[in-house]
Amino acid sequence: MNASNVESSETTEAVEIDEVEVCNEAVIEAEQSAPNIVARLVAKDGSESFDLREGTYRIGRRAGANDIVISNPYCSGRHADLAISSDGFAIIDVGSTNGTFVNGVKIDANVKTESYRPASEITFGQAVFRLEVA
Repeated sequence: MNASNVESSETTEAVEIDEVEVCNEAVIEAEQSAPNIVARLVAKDGSESFDLREGTYRIGRRAGANDIVISNPYCSGRHADLAISSDGFAIIDVGSTNGTFVNGVKIDANVKTESYRPASEITFGQAVFRLEVA
């Protein structure tokens, strides 16, 4: 092997190491700038779990129209909105067919509820979830 082949190989390794370091730094920066997860919406049967940050989430069965997609046939295509804040959470049933329940009590459609506390049980149609603090 001549000197130019050795030099070329060493240069390639240095470039690859630099690219990995830059990539790792970008991932760390993205993780640090992302808002913290403040809660989780967890299916009672453990089949699904959604990490939640502060903000409002559209919930329903239809992919593309919702932030959280629940594949239960009793969940409407566009079922409810869930708002997460440092004060707790609020939910609005947006006119679903089978209703939304919090701790077993049906909430009125198109009316923003009072803030509920974590560990509340939320039912979308027949899909039962629990809201947990992260």
